[in-house]
Amino acid sequence: MEKVYIQQEPVDNWTLVEIPIPAQAVNRQAVPDQLMLKSYPDHFVTVKSIEVITAKQLTNAVLNNGANAARAEIIKATLVLYCDGWEKVQYIPLSRLIATYDADAATATTIPFMQNPTTFENLRNVDWTKSYIQYANGLNSSGAAYVFILGVKYVIQNNRGEVIKP
Repeated sequence: MEKVYIQQEPVDNWTLVEIPIPAQAVNRQAVPDQLMLKSYPDHFVTVKSIEVITAKQLTNAVLNNGANAARAEIIKATLVLYCDGWEKVQYIPLSRLIATYDADAATATTIPFMQNPTTFENLRNVDWTKSYIQYANGLNSSGAAYVFILGVKYVIQNNRGEVIKP
């Protein structure tokens, strides 16, 4: 009997992370603490994938209603993730985390299409309060405030390694 996989990587635990950026921001911009993505003594969270949500998918942030970052801002910035006591993911370009592509630059004319998101292996115990956005050397954000919006797929496990379903 042949097995048919309807969906190999189903969306299970997934959330948005919003990183507000003030006008004329420079250097590092901290990622706000993410309580639901935080590991605790009785369980740990492993991040499976992170993707940048573009304005083609979502025009404004859900929680703070700031405008989503334009492509011109995305290509200036990198992400640093602190986990297990060190900066495990260092300076990954945000543009590398875009999984949805556009047929053109006009926001209203085309429907975006999805590619495979960037996945991570053993990205466990991310300390979001020590993670940050880093602008390329000598660059700063635009004259208007905006928000970087990240989609995070994750798994929660107990200390025995069993998956916990919320």
